[in-house]
Amino acid sequence: MSRFQPIQVGIDTCFLVESGERRFLVDGGAPDKGKEFLRGLEAIGVEPRSIETILLTHGHADYIGSLAFIRAATGAKVVCHAADAGWVRSGTPPLPPGITPWGQGLIGLATYMYKPRIKPCPVDVAFTGDFSLSEYGMNDGR
Repeated sequence: MSRFQPIQVGIDTCFLVESGERRFLVDGGAPDKGKEFLRGLEAIGVEPRSIETILLTHGHADYIGSLAFIRAATGAKVVCHAADAGWVRSGTPPLPPGITPWGQGLIGLATYMYKPRIKPCPVDVAFTGDFSLSEYGMNDGR
């Protein structure tokens, strides 16, 4: 039986997935929110070093902003799609241009707020094509 625990990390919600004795984290939170992550783990009684893997759903700024901090705190390996790996490794994910003046203003603000504060983070596994969580303790439903 698997258990999913939401952990609020700034504007992003990361998910701790527990399957048997194994734990992995989904996503790396908003920039500068690593201490929020640690408080979230403490609230559910989880030791940071018990997390084996961090699986990224994508490499946008609000999902990798605290990744380097979280990786250092947990010692977990980072897994993401190869298309996002360069953004994670460089700490420079692109932001969309914005379509309306309101959207363009928000992107300008986000560029100012996020880009200088995202630390580069190594990627241990950059996958392409099909990906299975079975090696992380999750079965494929069969």
